[in-house]
Amino acid sequence: ACETGLGKIYGGEGVVGLSQSFLLAGAKGLSVSLWQVSDQSTKRFMEGVYRLVKDKGLGYSEAITTMKRAFIHDGDRTMGEDASRGIKLEARGGTKSLKHPYYWAPFVFYGVN
Repeated sequence: ACETGLGKIYGGEGVVGLSQSFLLAGAKGLSVSLWQVSDQSTKRFMEGVYRLVKDKGLGYSEAITTMKRAFIHDGDRTMGEDASRGIKLEARGGTKSLKHPYYWAPFVFYGVN
């Protein structure tokens, strides 16, 4: 969901919101967004994150960072193993450039891998 990383700031408590609720309930980690993002780019982002976790054995934090790099490089080429673990984002008809931070910057991981 969009804006799941937002909350209200309370003196002595810090930011209180959905993220804190999940962490207090025992979640080891969670991925949240800080603003509204397009459905298509979010779908591509999260599919890539889960593919990296499953196929490459990355932790969620590292997989999110890797996908951010892939979006920054706009999928115009397959990047070297060090930069993005060989992720290739294929251009799909009418897809806008994914380099803009709007598409990749709102995703944050809280917790431990």
